[in-house]
Amino acid sequence: MKKIVIMTHAGLAQGAKETVQFLAGNCELTAVSCFTEEMHPDHYIETLLQNKKPEETLIILTDLKGGSVNQKVAQHCLQHNFYLITGFNLALLLELTVVDEAMINPAYLREIVEKSKQEIVLMNDALQDLPANEDFDFFEA
Repeated sequence: MKKIVIMTHAGLAQGAKETVQFLAGNCELTAVSCFTEEMHPDHYIETLLQNKKPEETLIILTDLKGGSVNQKVAQHCLQHNFYLITGFNLALLLELTVVDEAMINPAYLREIVEKSKQEIVLMNDALQDLPANEDFDFFEA
């Protein structure tokens, strides 16, 4: 079973979850808004890892590399069997949501991380590179 947990500062995790569910339909995602009055990441991470089943593929996404949430999760990364990706974007989250669990391995995760980096574009430059008065579709590749 694939389990995806989004852990971020404030409400980013919930917004990302709602957006993916809007685009991809109802899917299994857990959103954790850390460092609020209700949630400190230490307790949540410990409980999550204690309850993780051996057959479960756990992927945790955090918002900022070096940020406090990422630091808390990273402390457990080498001792426990889960994947940690930081600096996620919607393209990455959507791909993880729809991919079959059997596809998930370190090489595949490296590949989709690289692909998601390509989704970050200064559109002003991309639009200037188009011929004048030409219809365009950025989804054609």
